Amino acid sequence: VFPSEYEGFGMPVLEAMMCGKIAITSKGTSMEEIALDSGIYFTSDSIESISDALMRIQNTDLLAQKHAQRLKRVTSYGEIEIARKYLTEYRLLKGAMHR
Repeated sequence: VFPSEYEGFGMPVLEAMMCGKIAITSKGTSMEEIALDSGIYFTSDSIESISDALMRIQNTDLLAQKHAQRLKRVTSYGEIEIARKYLTEYRLLKGAMHR
């Protein structure tokens, strides 16, 4: 579960998916670009929305469908591309720290 108001690329979501987990994360953020149709989304400022998203993973049919989508999505990211994304994020952080 990754509630986020802002995240540059969403590495925690991708990492969860690579570990075989369903990404449950904030809608309306860059997290949707990573998880696409394999994620379960909630409104990050709503406890009810987060609770509803967590309850959705109890549906075994949904889990099977999301798992298949997640595997397809994760394989679209190669190790080199992921490393480049990390490097970009670190450079952005470094630049922000020097302001």
